[in-house]
Amino acid sequence: MEGIAGLTQPMAPAAPAAQASPVRRVEQEPQAAPARPAPDMDEYIPEGEHIPSGLYWVGRDEDGSPKVFFDDPGGSPAETCTTDTGRVDRELEQLRRRREELARQADAQTDPSRAQALEQKLAGVEAELARKDNDSYRRQHAVIS
Repeated sequence: MEGIAGLTQPMAPAAPAAQASPVRRVEQEPQAAPARPAPDMDEYIPEGEHIPSGLYWVGRDEDGSPKVFFDDPGGSPAETCTTDTGRVDRELEQLRRRREELARQADAQTDPSRAQALEQKLAGVEAELARKDNDSYRRQHAVIS
């Protein structure tokens, strides 16, 4: 098969670099900055004084170490909460005195039936004291104000 005559032309040899036409560069003048930013662009507005937001933020202390700060928007005074275990302590002290008194009476008793009754009361007071003389009982029965 033969190609179609006249439709194909041989390629021209490439011109050497010295003979090539110089590239024209379009020089643009620097554009002046717009007086106002375009409506579709963000604009930097420097902040004034820091307004408390009620949030935690990380900053640096006077030594340059990182420190967590808290913004208190209301400036409200801190609430104080007191836990009073005085009533429980008095109750425990009363049980201890009752135990000592019952132990003294049981030791001094000469009647065996009366001594056995005092020993039973003493065992009940000791059981109550063992149940109440701990931190969880103090916390549960403390007065919080």
